[in-house]
Amino acid sequence: MKKLLLTLLVLPIFCFGQKEVIVHITTDSWPSETRWVLHADSLYGNILGDVNYGYYTQQNTSHTDTLYIPDSLTNITFVIYDSYG
Repeated sequence: MKKLLLTLLVLPIFCFGQKEVIVHITTDSWPSETRWVLHADSLYGNILGDVNYGYYTQQNTSHTDTLYIPDSLTNITFVIYDSYG
């Protein structure tokens, strides 16, 4: 079974009226099988950010992705997928 380490931090940035979202992912031996999506409010909300399959290419490596979301959002949904299962 593959294991992924995920840490999601939402930090306020007051001067821009946005929150900084930092996604830390440690890939397994099959990094290209990993993808994630950040939705506003719920699984069916607008997509705020995503990484598609094949984006990560280095095995067993820590990756950091940063994006900014509106400060008005208080609920977000993070979904991570593994194409193998």
